[in-house]
Amino acid sequence: MGEVNQKSSEKRIWMIGSIAIVFGLVGLIDLFFRLEINEFQFFMLIYPTVSFFVGVISYFLFKNVWMGPAMIFTAGFLSMILYVLAILVNVVIYSVIGLFGALIAKGLVHLKHSSS
Repeated sequence: MGEVNQKSSEKRIWMIGSIAIVFGLVGLIDLFFRLEINEFQFFMLIYPTVSFFVGVISYFLFKNVWMGPAMIFTAGFLSMILYVLAILVNVVIYSVIGLFGALIAKGLVHLKHSSS
Protein backbone atom coordinates (compact mmCIF):
# COMPACT_ATOMS: atom_id res chain seq x y z
CA MET A 1 0.00 0.00 0.00
CA GLY A 2 2.89 2.37 0.80
CA GLU A 3 4.37 1.78 -2.65
CA VAL A 4 1.12 2.85 -4.34
CA ASN A 5 1.01 6.06 -2.27
CA GLN A 6 4.64 6.80 -3.14
CA LYS A 7 3.97 6.36 -6.87
CA SER A 8 0.90 8.58 -6.75
CA SER A 9 2.80 11.28 -4.84
CA GLU A 10 5.64 11.09 -7.39
CA LYS A 11 3.09 11.45 -10.19
CA ARG A 12 1.59 14.51 -8.47
CA ILE A 13 5.05 16.06 -8.11
CA TRP A 14 5.69 15.47 -11.83
CA MET A 15 2.39 17.06 -12.80
CA ILE A 16 2.68 20.05 -10.48
CA GLY A 17 6.32 20.65 -11.39
CA SER A 18 5.63 20.38 -15.11
CA ILE A 19 2.67 22.74 -14.98
CA ALA A 20 4.63 25.24 -12.87
CA ILE A 21 7.55 25.29 -15.30
CA VAL A 22 5.27 25.62 -18.34
CA PHE A 23 3.39 28.53 -16.75
CA GLY A 24 6.70 30.11 -15.74
CA LEU A 25 7.98 29.99 -19.31
CA VAL A 26 4.71 31.37 -20.71
CA GLY A 27 4.85 34.07 -18.04
CA LEU A 28 8.38 34.93 -19.15
CA ILE A 29 7.15 35.55 -22.69
CA ASP A 30 4.22 37.56 -21.31
CA LEU A 31 6.69 39.64 -19.31
CA PHE A 32 8.64 40.27 -22.50
CA PHE A 33 5.57 41.76 -24.16
CA ARG A 34 4.48 43.79 -21.13
CA LEU A 35 7.90 45.34 -20.43
CA GLU A 36 8.69 45.83 -24.12
CA ILE A 37 12.15 44.29 -23.77
CA ASN A 38 14.40 44.40 -26.82
CA GLU A 39 13.34 41.51 -29.05
CA PHE A 40 16.89 40.52 -30.01
CA GLN A 41 18.02 40.32 -26.39
CA PHE A 42 15.02 38.28 -25.37
CA PHE A 43 14.86 35.74 -28.20
CA MET A 44 18.60 35.36 -28.77
CA LEU A 45 20.02 35.69 -25.23
CA ILE A 46 17.50 35.46 -22.40
CA TYR A 47 15.11 32.72 -23.54
CA PRO A 48 17.82 30.32 -24.80
CA THR A 49 19.67 30.73 -21.49
CA VAL A 50 16.48 30.09 -19.53
CA SER A 51 15.75 27.06 -21.75
CA PHE A 52 19.19 25.63 -21.02
CA PHE A 53 18.74 26.01 -17.27
CA VAL A 54 15.21 24.59 -17.42
CA GLY A 55 16.71 21.52 -19.10
CA VAL A 56 19.33 21.18 -16.36
CA ILE A 57 16.89 21.79 -13.48
CA SER A 58 14.23 19.51 -14.95
CA TYR A 59 16.73 16.65 -15.15
CA PHE A 60 17.58 17.04 -11.48
CA LEU A 61 13.91 17.33 -10.50
CA PHE A 62 12.38 14.62 -12.67
CA LYS A 63 15.40 12.37 -13.44
CA ASN A 64 14.21 12.33 -17.04
CA VAL A 65 16.04 13.89 -20.01
CA TRP A 66 12.89 14.47 -22.07
CA MET A 67 10.80 16.27 -19.45
CA GLY A 68 12.49 19.68 -19.75
CA PRO A 69 12.45 19.89 -23.55
CA ALA A 70 8.82 18.71 -23.56
CA MET A 71 7.87 21.50 -21.15
CA ILE A 72 9.84 24.07 -23.16
CA PHE A 73 8.10 22.95 -26.36
CA THR A 74 4.68 23.02 -24.69
CA ALA A 75 5.26 26.48 -23.24
CA GLY A 76 6.61 27.81 -26.53
CA PHE A 77 3.73 26.36 -28.50
CA LEU A 78 1.20 27.72 -26.00
CA SER A 79 2.87 31.14 -26.21
CA MET A 80 2.70 30.99 -30.00
CA ILE A 81 -1.04 30.39 -29.81
CA LEU A 82 -1.67 33.05 -27.14
CA TYR A 83 0.46 35.81 -28.62
CA VAL A 84 0.12 34.93 -32.35
CA LEU A 85 3.85 34.52 -32.81
CA ALA A 86 5.32 32.88 -35.87
CA ILE A 87 8.31 31.41 -34.04
CA LEU A 88 7.84 27.66 -34.41
CA VAL A 89 11.47 27.34 -35.51
CA ASN A 90 12.55 29.16 -32.34
CA VAL A 91 10.38 26.87 -30.21
CA VAL A 92 12.08 23.82 -31.71
CA ILE A 93 15.53 25.39 -31.26
CA TYR A 94 14.79 26.24 -27.61
CA SER A 95 13.58 22.68 -27.04
CA VAL A 96 16.86 21.36 -28.43
CA ILE A 97 18.78 23.77 -26.18
CA GLY A 98 16.79 22.43 -23.21
CA LEU A 99 17.60 18.87 -24.27
CA PHE A 100 21.26 19.82 -24.48
CA GLY A 101 21.09 21.20 -20.93
CA ALA A 102 19.41 18.03 -19.64
CA LEU A 103 22.01 15.84 -21.35
CA ILE A 104 24.82 17.86 -19.79
CA ALA A 105 23.19 17.46 -16.37
CA LYS A 106 22.84 13.72 -16.95
CA GLY A 107 26.50 13.53 -17.94
CA LEU A 108 27.53 15.43 -14.80
CA VAL A 109 25.51 13.09 -12.60
CA HIS A 110 27.01 10.07 -14.39
CA LEU A 111 30.54 11.45 -13.92
CA LYS A 112 29.87 12.09 -10.24
CA HIS A 113 28.64 8.54 -9.66
CA SER A 114 31.37 6.89 -11.72
CA SER A 115 34.18 8.72 -9.89
CA SER A 116 32.80 7.74 -6.46
